[in-house]
Amino acid sequence: MKKKFLYSLITVLLLIMVGGIYVKLLPDLKYTVLTEDDTGGTVSVAARSHSISGDVNIPSYIKRHGKIYKVVSISDEAFFKCKKLKSIFIPDSVESIGTNAFHECHNLKKAVLPSNIKDIADGLFCVCPNLSDFIIPENVTRIGVAAFGGCTNLKELKIPNTVINIERGAFTSTGFKNIVIPESVTYIGPRAFSYNYGITNIVIPSSITTIEDGVFCSCTNLKSIELPDCIGCIKRDAFFYCPSLENIKIPNSVTNIDEQAFSNCENLMNIVLPDGITRISRSMFNDCYNLTNIDIPKSVTTIEERAFRNCQKLKSLNIDDNIKNIENSAFYSTGLTNVIIPNGITNIHNNTFFGCIDLESVTIPNSVQLIEWKAFAGSGLTNIVIPESITFICADTFSGCEKLVNVKIPESVECIGPYAFEKCRSLPFIEIPDSVLELEQGAFKSCVSLTNISIGSNVVKIDAGAFDNCRSLESISIPNKVKVIETVAFQYCSNLKSIEISASVSEMGFLVFHECKNLKYVYYRGDLPDVKNYIYLYTPLSLTTYYPQGYESWEKVIKDNRWQDRPIAPWYPSQPEME
Repeated sequence: MKKKFLYSLITVLLLIMVGGIYVKLLPDLKYTVLTEDDTGGTVSVAARSHSISGDVNIPSYIKRHGKIYKVVSISDEAFFKCKKLKSIFIPDSVESIGTNAFHECHNLKKAVLPSNIKDIADGLFCVCPNLSDFIIPENVTRIGVAAFGGCTNLKELKIPNTVINIERGAFTSTGFKNIVIPESVTYIGPRAFSYNYGITNIVIPSSITTIEDGVFCSCTNLKSIELPDCIGCIKRDAFFYCPSLENIKIPNSVTNIDEQAFSNCENLMNIVLPDGITRISRSMFNDCYNLTNIDIPKSVTTIEERAFRNCQKLKSLNIDDNIKNIENSAFYSTGLTNVIIPNGITNIHNNTFFGCIDLESVTIPNSVQLIEWKAFAGSGLTNIVIPESITFICADTFSGCEKLVNVKIPESVECIGPYAFEKCRSLPFIEIPDSVLELEQGAFKSCVSLTNISIGSNVVKIDAGAFDNCRSLESISIPNKVKVIETVAFQYCSNLKSIEISASVSEMGFLVFHECKNLKYVYYRGDLPDVKNYIYLYTPLSLTTYYPQGYESWEKVIKDNRWQDRPIAPWYPSQPEME
């Protein structure tokens, strides 16, 4: 029957004769009996305390009460955080070494393992930053999770041909300059070689079929990688932030490349994608600033969100009709100059072409039913034809398109959303079709070159700030179905000289004409609307309001021929509508 007990050594050094070999017993070690019979048994060994220091030789045998015990195991966390330990020698009698046995031994420089050991346990030398002298025994078949993680001074290490599995994070943050992965290895776990700043070249053996998550993540000096023809999948973050990687050829055996696989590879210029993949995954080439050449295979049907975000040197890209879905921010801030959206695309999603300052033209097919928030915001578009399949221009769709000079809005559009054309600074004219019912908040705000605008006859509401800061606008006529003109609708229209308010208008918000410093004439065609105070704040004191004869609502507010602290005068149908 197995009996476990802790055998503490006396505080002085003892010499014991075992099989003709003397071994030195250390007072800083403790032993736990694993098996026992009349003649002896087996024990595991561990440090008595964190204070153990210097060079430690583990004995093959110990003697107690005339019995001989074989040392066969190093316990889990046996020397955990023994920060003064400098070297460790483990004899061939030891058959297993526990997890985290030398974890955080910060000053450990050398370790010798038994030749018959088959498993480098999980976390065995994790965070041993000074470990520099180590050889993996030839019988090892598995290198455990984070076994050498954080061994920043481990510059060279030969992986023997017996190794089959390299587990998660096994060599993360080591100091390798070169590493050879033998053909015996069939599995390399996630982040196995991540944060290795010295590695420049990697050859993946033909025994590997999957590049796992983040395997080479943040290998900042990795310049080239050779992938075998048997690879089927490249998983998430596989080469994330490998800024020195310039070229890579993906073998045709690959059918799936997961998200962020090449994200932040800042110097990646060319990549050849295989014909079998069906998607350009999320953020696959995000922040690949120097990517210039890439062909999208005809097998691809989806370009996922942020796939090419910030690929600023990517000037052209084949987007064929086989592509049915382009997701949010797919081409955010790329260098694309001309784009033809494939027929079959139904949505242009949020931020798809945001910040594409070199984008001059885009062709949108009638299959597109929705252009979402900021889809083309901040782009370099000069002309845009919105297809007749669109009924709503979403918020900020073209905001900040400072080179835009020509927009064609079709009769199908019923609403122009908030800030849809804000800061389209070069736009001189806009024609709003009769189908449009509402101009929402800030729809044309800061279109500073807008001199002329035709508002469709069916618009019923001009929302807050719709034409705020349209400095070049000189005159405007409010159509006959508009009921509400909201707050600051024409604020800062500093060149606006005259405006005609239709009889349908029943409500006008605060500061509608605030800071319209050249406004001279405002013509009202019907009853006095429900007008909030200060609609003429900071307009010329000479501004004249013309009101129609025969409306009691006007007669009640007129006092000393003034209204809103400005002159007021009647006008007649025979008078010109605008001056």
